[in-house]
Amino acid sequence: MDKDKWIELHGSACLRKAYLTGYNCNRGYLNERLSRDYPGFELATFKHLKMDTPPEFALNASIEVPESYCAVTAGNHFLVIDNYLEKYQIVRAIIEPCQAKDRTVMNAYIENIDNIMAEHRREKEEWISLCGSDDLQRAYLAGYDCQIAYAKERVQSDYPGFGIARHRYNKADAPLAYAIEACFEFDRAYCCENRGSYYIAIDNYLGTHQIVKLISEPDVYPDRKDREERSSSSSLEQIIIGSGLITTSILFVKLSLLLSPNIDALVKLAVVNPVATGTYIGYEIVEDWSKGILR
Repeated sequence: MDKDKWIELHGSACLRKAYLTGYNCNRGYLNERLSRDYPGFELATFKHLKMDTPPEFALNASIEVPESYCAVTAGNHFLVIDNYLEKYQIVRAIIEPCQAKDRTVMNAYIENIDNIMAEHRREKEEWISLCGSDDLQRAYLAGYDCQIAYAKERVQSDYPGFGIARHRYNKADAPLAYAIEACFEFDRAYCCENRGSYYIAIDNYLGTHQIVKLISEPDVYPDRKDREERSSSSSLEQIIIGSGLITTSILFVKLSLLLSPNIDALVKLAVVNPVATGTYIGYEIVEDWSKGILR
């Protein structure tokens, strides 16, 4: 069937109108006729060559389409038909079984994400209309997204004392007992540490946010204080020993009362070493410890 006859019988209203008006309509005619004659095929942009030995899935696909053969380009398989309308080569990609499965899984995943986001939008609109502040309701009705403002207001209702994290809080390595116990009060909560303080963290609040709450340290909690004092004492001992000034055993140490937080550590350092040389050397630790003076 020639072009004139085909357009008259099968062409779309737009194609017929354009052709009768005097337009050439070669591309429109080819696209419409190809989609009708061979659905899924398209005009080849370069010459495809018949492959030597097609895999079974490609061979089966070519058997289903008369006059087609298999070609492979850059690892992708195609069905090819030559001399379409006595002039063109047309092609259609062959989907491998594993690719078809992956595509089905991906489409299902995308559809699921779309459904979740739609549910979040409906839930957001309902909450703002029922519980949102006057400012939030006005802004939302005016067409603004209000996502951050909505999350900030709602978290105070759902999780009093929590706030939207401004940056990502990472899970603590070895939190203390009081911090771990604080997280037990909330589902899906875990402990984070940031700048020496512990926080309760919950991920994926409203699908996207991380929310956090500062954990107050108990008034009496010796573990951290003891650990810090041990660390401080250890540092002082390293300063004294590392200075190179103590070359023999110490018989006595005269301590300034101003150094009272570290007296026990320094006295312990002074008396644990037995006399090794018989030479008695006394050191006085002066008040200006920051200058490292020993005399």
